[in-house]
Amino acid sequence: MKYNRLVLLIIVLIISLCSSCSDGFEGDNDGTGIEIFGFDSFDEAERVIGVYADLGKATDDGLLKLCLRTHFDLDDRHVAEGFLTNAYAPIDMNRQGQDIGVLKLNDIEFEFQDGSYVPVNITNGSVEMGEKLTDISGSEINYTITSSTDGSTVLSEDVYFPRVINASFNTDGKVEDSRVLLVSRDDFVLEWDEDELNANGLLVVVFYRNLFLDQGLPKPADQNSEGAIQTAILLDELGQAKIPAELFEEIPENGVATLTLVRGDVKSIVDFEEHKFQLQVLQDQSFSIGFLD
Repeated sequence: MKYNRLVLLIIVLIISLCSSCSDGFEGDNDGTGIEIFGFDSFDEAERVIGVYADLGKATDDGLLKLCLRTHFDLDDRHVAEGFLTNAYAPIDMNRQGQDIGVLKLNDIEFEFQDGSYVPVNITNGSVEMGEKLTDISGSEINYTITSSTDGSTVLSEDVYFPRVINASFNTDGKVEDSRVLLVSRDDFVLEWDEDELNANGLLVVVFYRNLFLDQGLPKPADQNSEGAIQTAILLDELGQAKIPAELFEEIPENGVATLTLVRGDVKSIVDFEEHKFQLQVLQDQSFSIGFLD
């Protein structure tokens, strides 16, 4: 569904163990010990919680962001796509007289061309990148950037890249010819592959943008985001949790929402020229869910 891919692109996201909040951010406890957070916008959500609080800020000089996104296609096949995004930092380093050469993520190589890193020997784009990132998920990976002038190391940093998220939950079937899973907000039990090395928890984000089930298919009721609903909870890495119905309570009957699970890490880096930027490693998995109750 087009709206599902749009939401995937919007959600480059989020979040970890949380003990505080900022202005414009409210949390409610439903009595189970799980705190529910509501956001006015995803821009706000990117900035407020735990280790992920820096996600929307890009620090002083930019970022290098590695993301593995998974979803299911219409035939229920698991699809993994990988992305590397860089902004500002390599360009700024070039301005300081460094000719930026190869970036390596373990053995995956990227060349710096026209202000951006381009994968080497990858012909099938994001799908092939997804396969390669799946192979190294659940391990420490090394970012190494070298100088094209003399081959010296400009940056070397290790960061933990979490296991691929593989989640499931109880459903009442699927809307025909779509990826929309029908669920009950009062009996929603989530199960996923636990990652004991992920210290930042599993974020569960619900994004509702005025979409409804119409004759069995999602149909936009409103093309803009006015009145959109975003809620989230943060779960400990235990592999199973009953999701409180309050997470979905503002979504109307027959509403269709996107459920996205996120885990990862964010590191602030200072390079040899005192540039400050981020390394972000994120996993997310998204589902389209529809509510009949």
